[in-house]
Amino acid sequence: MSRNVENLQKDIKLGNPLGYTDVEKDGTMVAKGNATCWNDITGDLISKRLTSTSGKLDYNYDENTISMQRNGDPSNPADVLMVNIQIPHDAKPDTLVKLHMHWWQESTLSLTMLVKYRIQNNGNEKSSTWNEVTVNFGDGTGDVFPYTSGTLNQITELVTVHTTGCNISDTIQFQLCRTDSSNITIETTYIDAHYEVDMLGSHTEFIK
Repeated sequence: MSRNVENLQKDIKLGNPLGYTDVEKDGTMVAKGNATCWNDITGDLISKRLTSTSGKLDYNYDENTISMQRNGDPSNPADVLMVNIQIPHDAKPDTLVKLHMHWWQESTLSLTMLVKYRIQNNGNEKSSTWNEVTVNFGDGTGDVFPYTSGTLNQITELVTVHTTGCNISDTIQFQLCRTDSSNITIETTYIDAHYEVDMLGSHTEFIK
């Protein structure tokens, strides 16, 4: 047996105690500590009546955005945006999933978003209970970039979901409703989430 093959019979660690890559016996690479990195989960924005006048949400075809009007009602499906995402195969176990919104900011008016979420664990009974978080934004609270003037491509942090006990391909469901009364319409370009990566994928098709 060659020396190279002998080396593959044990774990190989590259880095330092604070962050290192562990090459396992089967050749799988796993990042530990500070060696992990972050990636995006993307999902489509869906609502019940985005093309009607009955709700607070509308497609803006000229701008490729979704217009969100004030005074949304969380109990009215026409006022609620829905997003479903799956935990990817390369996600670190117990990763934080950080949902955020890309939108165009034109003022520093204080705005409010009601965010609801629940986790559907594969192979378990359906979860019917929603967690609710009220998010203030637009006035610098939760916004990534400071606003000065004009139309700013802003990112706002909405909610952080702890995935302790979750497995790959479990689904996180989100509902968003703008509930403030500030007299402006905001244009939303995208909703996505950040998560921490520790592997290129999973060991098997359904198990991390």
